[in-house]
Amino acid sequence: MVKKLNIFKLKMCLFVFFLAIVSFSVILMPFNVDDNTMIPPWISGALFWFGVIGVFTIVVIINIKRKRNSEFYKNSEKVKQLGLICFFQNRAAIVFDILMFISIIAFIILIVMGSNYYFEFICLSVFIFTFGMHCMLNDVNYIYIKYMVRSSVSK
Repeated sequence: MVKKLNIFKLKMCLFVFFLAIVSFSVILMPFNVDDNTMIPPWISGALFWFGVIGVFTIVVIINIKRKRNSEFYKNSEKVKQLGLICFFQNRAAIVFDILMFISIIAFIILIVMGSNYYFEFICLSVFIFTFGMHCMLNDVNYIYIKYMVRSSVSK
């Protein structure tokens, strides 16, 4: 019981960790053009792809576990929702959805105003992180994680 709870918390933490790596790699991108060596772009690119592969791996693992769990489909009402097009499904999703909208609006304003190049990448990085969290927190996989945590605690 406790083992299942820790595994699902670990998967969620790994998702956030890999998503943070992707976002951090975007922050590093404007620093790549100022240097004459190829090391900074390689580091930024390696971090980006490491994070992307990690995010998709965690999502695929959670998806496979969810699809194999017939008990989840019997006890859950909302099993068809796609996180990309759903909004404000729970408290955490509300926070990240609002931050996502703020960051994309700030990014657009900074581009139109022609402000500092680095601030645009910071806003883009925040948008990427909040968009990834939006997709996870509004998705059926998050409902599945919450279901498994609740079911392992109640047993």
